[in-house]
Amino acid sequence: MKQTRRRPQRRSHDGIVKFVFGEPEQMAGLLRANLPRELAEAIAWSTLRRVPGSFVDKALEESVTDMLFAADLGDTLVLFHLLTETKADVDTFTSLQVARYVVRIHDHWRTLHPDAKRLPPVLPIVLYHGDGPWTAPRSPKELVDLRGCPAAAARLLEGLQLHQPFVLVDLSGLTEERIDAMRLSTVASLSLRFLQFLRHAPPDEASRSILRWRHFVHELLAYPRGRDWVFALFSWYASKAPAYSATLHTVMAKIQKENPTMRTLYDQLLEIGEDFGVRKGMRKGLREGRRKGLEQGLRKGIEQGIEQGIEQGIERGIERGIERGIERGIEQGSLQGQRQLIEEQITTRFGTLQADAKQRLAGAFADELRTIGLRLLTAQSLDELFQAP
Repeated sequence: MKQTRRRPQRRSHDGIVKFVFGEPEQMAGLLRANLPRELAEAIAWSTLRRVPGSFVDKALEESVTDMLFAADLGDTLVLFHLLTETKADVDTFTSLQVARYVVRIHDHWRTLHPDAKRLPPVLPIVLYHGDGPWTAPRSPKELVDLRGCPAAAARLLEGLQLHQPFVLVDLSGLTEERIDAMRLSTVASLSLRFLQFLRHAPPDEASRSILRWRHFVHELLAYPRGRDWVFALFSWYASKAPAYSATLHTVMAKIQKENPTMRTLYDQLLEIGEDFGVRKGMRKGLREGRRKGLEQGLRKGIEQGIEQGIEQGIERGIERGIERGIERGIEQGSLQGQRQLIEEQITTRFGTLQADAKQRLAGAFADELRTIGLRLLTAQSLDELFQAP
């Protein structure tokens, strides 16, 4: 049966990054291993918390995503803006985009703190995971072309250009030895391995890798959230194509004797993919079949066109079933996850919420949640936290 060309798996890739490293504990480990030592040692990592919201341009949401965190640094607050770049080619103007987002964060801060005379430090970080090493400028200043200017004028102008460098975490050349050297948690270590070594690996190579990493899987399943993490990683891998699902079947059959839970996870993946995929494929197949049947006319016949359309539709539906299920779940669960995160942070700081406050949170959308999240960093009371904008 002819294989169709598939689009890059950007959404599920970014979904895994956010699902795993959106948790402060996992993000703290990744940052601590990649920031300059003097800075990493000064940050109170136990205070790291996620701030809901996004500052990325709408037009760029297909290629980049972002997360905002806050932590205590001495007697002040530092904000971490993490930009995830997963495009195959490096964007020359990423540094200009990063500078724009830092300004947006400061503008939003001023809106929430109109009486403030100072701004909190913002540490911009680009988490890059492309096909090759990072080669673009890391500051807008490096983009400015002063060639052709008189030397004295060029020196003066150079000092007046925007200099907003960012910290680059380049994952493109990661090796397993480098991942181990970071001394990350089990879920972070396994996630980086999946993202780095399985996204382009053929099924036979992926099978050998997963078997080699099975001790990580067993360790994860011992954690309260371990099952969710393992399910998310294997779902991401299985969503690529039918051959990848077959790889999982082979791998899990080999290790299910060591841990029967692995087989249960795979059964759930199949149920999700097949249920959604077959139903979607049947509908699409009927439409595609009718269209192709009319195009082919007497030469192939309407009946043959419908049959071919159904066959291709089911195949594409099963292939994309798991992927779309993951995407839809991440999209639908993101807003609820932000609400839950904010409620937990408010409860930790101010105690149990009253019914009206819970109702306010339940009806809040992304922009309002981001505003509440930033206010939470400095608000002294619930009234101040929920005040009208």
